[in-house]
Amino acid sequence: MRANPDDTNYLNATADDYLYLDASKMDFGSLSVSDLRYNVEQGVNLLDHVNLLSNRSRFTTYALGRSKMTLKSTSGKVQISNGAWNAYDWDYGGNAVREGLIFGERTLKGLNNTHGFPISVYGIGRLNKK
Repeated sequence: MRANPDDTNYLNATADDYLYLDASKMDFGSLSVSDLRYNVEQGVNLLDHVNLLSNRSRFTTYALGRSKMTLKSTSGKVQISNGAWNAYDWDYGGNAVREGLIFGERTLKGLNNTHGFPISVYGIGRLNKK
């Protein structure tokens, strides 16, 4: 991520930079096939399904939080929808747990509403539970 092609600071992310995530590498915690309707895009709050003992589940939840997904097969394949709701940011909103987590990150790391960028998810993910 660079602010411009001549920038040597590769960690200088801007609001125009996208974070690209591969759904096949994600862990959706306890989310199961029975939680979703086949071939219907649905909003899912991954905080309700996070496995705190799994780094991948925590990282997936941290990156996506509340997102939209579609169950593509009864074997547990899911597709993550891209849109304005997919952003890696530290804006307040959502439930009390998210508010507390966001407050902690903002306080510890000096973050505010100007920090963050959009996410683009590609590939097909798989649920852990059928």
